[in-house]
Formats: sequence, C-alpha cells, structure tokens
Amino acid sequence: MTDTKQLQRKNLVPIEERNGLFYPDAQVLKPTWDHAFKSLFLDHKELTLRFIEDFIEFEHPITDLTFLSNDIESKNNNGKSVRLDVALRLADGTLIDLEMQTSAEPGYLRRCVYYNAMLLVSQTKSGSAYSKKAASKVSARKAHTSPPLEFSAAPDNTKQSADSLPNVMSLTLLSTCLPQLPAEKFRHSFQLLDGTEFLDKDCFRIDLIELPKLRERISEVPERQRIWLEFFLARSYAEVKQLGEQDTVIRRACEVLEMMSEDEKLKDLARRIWQGEFARKHIELLKKEEEEQKRRLAEEKERMAEEEKRRVEEESRRVEEEKRRVNEEKRRVDEEKRRVDEEKRRVEEKERMAEAKVSQANTLAIRTLAEMGLSSNAIAEKLELSQEHVIAILNSND
Repeated sequence: MTDTKQLQRKNLVPIEERNGLFYPDAQVLKPTWDHAFKSLFLDHKELTLRFIEDFIEFEHPITDLTFLSNDIESKNNNGKSVRLDVALRLADGTLIDLEMQTSAEPGYLRRCVYYNAMLLVSQTKSGSAYSKKAASKVSARKAHTSPPLEFSAAPDNTKQSADSLPNVMSLTLLSTCLPQLPAEKFRHSFQLLDGTEFLDKDCFRIDLIELPKLRERISEVPERQRIWLEFFLARSYAEVKQLGEQDTVIRRACEVLEMMSEDEKLKDLARRIWQGEFARKHIELLKKEEEEQKRRLAEEKERMAEEEKRRVEEESRRVEEEKRRVNEEKRRVDEEKRRVDEEKRRVEEKERMAEAKVSQANTLAIRTLAEMGLSSNAIAEKLELSQEHVIAILNSND
C-alpha cells in the first residue's frame, strides 16, 4: 500500500496525514466515527436522553428509554441483517433509530425508510422478524436492555392490533450533503402527510441534519441543539473541551471520548479503518483523475473532430467557391467570345454589303463610261481598276 507521505507528495489525496478519526491536536476519537458515536450513546443513557430531548419534540416528557438490539434479522433475498447505530424504545413505546452517516449515497433516503420499517417489524410481535437470536446479540455491557416490547395481540393471537402499533422515527446526522435535498435547508423532516394534514403525526418519521451546511449557519439553530452540533462539528479537541466547560452533558461526553480513546483495541481499529478509508479515497481519486483524463481526451478528440469537420467544410466551401468562380469566368469568356464572334460576323456582313455596293457602283460606272464610248483601258485608268476586271464586267450579262 502506498504510504500517506508518498500520496501527499503526489498530491493525490487531499486529506491530513494525521488519522482523520482522531482530533488533530489530541489522540482522542471523534464522535462522528460511527463506532465512537455508538459507544457514546449506547453505553450512556443520560447522554442519549438529553440528545433525544434536545432534538425531538414530544407531547410528553421522556421518562425513560430502553436500548434494543441494533441487529435486525432481514427477510430479504440476500439474507443479510440490518445493523442500526443506536436503536431504542421510549417508555410510551415509541421506537427511535439514531444514526451517524459519514457518507450517504443518493438512495440513502430510501434506506432510512427501510430501516424504520424493519425496526417497526422487528419490535412487533406479529412481524416475527425479531427473534431470540437477535435479542441475544445485545451485549452484556447493556444490562439495562429489556426484551422486545410486547404488544397486545388480536383474539386469534396471530395479528398485531393496528391501534397498538408504536410510532417509529429516525434521526440521522450526516457529515456530508445529499444532492436531492433542498440546498437552503440543513434539517429535513419527512412524515406521512396528505397535503398539509398529517395522516398520523410522528407515526412514521425520518429526520436528517446535514452537518456541513451548519458551519456558516450555526446561529440559526435552537440553543439546546446548537451545543450538540458544535460538539460534532468541532475541528479540534480544544474546541470540544471549551464546549464541555459550558455544558455538563457535553463535559460528560468529553470524558466518554477520552475513556474510549484509552482503549488500544479501539484505537487500533480506528487506525486500520482509516488506512482502508485513506486507500479507498486514493483509489477513488485515481479513478476520478482517470475519468477526468478520459473526459478531457474525449472532449479534445471531439474538439479536434469538430475542428477537422469545420476545416473540411471550409475547404469544401472554398473549392466550391473556386469552382463557381472558374465556371463564372468560363461563362464570361464564352460570352465574350460569342460577343466577339457576333461583332466579327456583323463586320464581315457590313464588309460584304460594302463590297457589294462598290461592285454595283463600279459596274454601273463601267457600263455608263462604256456607253459614252470610252475604251476598257481608259475606263480602267479612270476608275483605278484592272483592265481585266473592267472587261469581265462588260462581258457579263448582269
């Protein structure tokens, strides 16, 4: 594997040399890493209670919550189970899934719908998706975790009463942005509506918060939520410690992060995950550069083809224009030749007519002089004609 420094020298991966799952100023794990996020809330009910109360408005105060198994057996064709970050149930039966997403593909919203649906089915007796096997996966460290919520069954004991179905909702913190969501909003809440009327408020709800949009708009966030979001957005551990001085719950979260960061196995896992993430980003960047190079080559090829096409078309137009000019010149020359030939013909015609008139005049003069008794020799001298010509006219009958 290419090491970090070599990648940075090549400017292939625009990320810090320090492991991005730790703060740059301390070897403390960031809460935006899903493993740290899970440990932060699954092991510490007081943090989870405060977090839910600050971000979700309920008609009645939250008195207690129970953590559920985050592994849900799936009935889909691939047989893979669904693993949630933090699944829990409130005292009134409301089911909640807390998620931290560092990357979200365009279809993530549909996945949220699937997660909510599977959480509801797994916790409903008639759904039968939640099994003893799934329940046994709850770790021993969560001794306060209770078994799945039991709902009253229909008389035939096979169908779940629809009225007893719990509300189910999810709250996801996104460390990236989803392109299909409105750019002007950073918090989104999807519920079942008919126009402006709720089908059943909060019965099926999906909330998402896009963290990157909040860096410049944190002042718009309600005060109770702001300190949590500043906690997740902090670029250094020094900033996190300052937040802990302002709020006892955040101070407790800092203590939890520090305790987790002393776990060498967890730190080693973070290093290995980051190495894989670094390599993945490197490969993605190489692919992106290769695609960009292919795109540039394709555009250059297309540009050259268009340029060659324009050149050929221009040359064709030039040849056609030259051909047209030559044909026009030829036509003009032919026209001039016809005009000259016509003029020559007219001149020749005039000459013939003139010669005919002269011949007629000479003939008349010769005969007139001959009648006057002049000899052919005298007539020839007088008219400046040859004697043979005079004799020929006198001997002709015309």
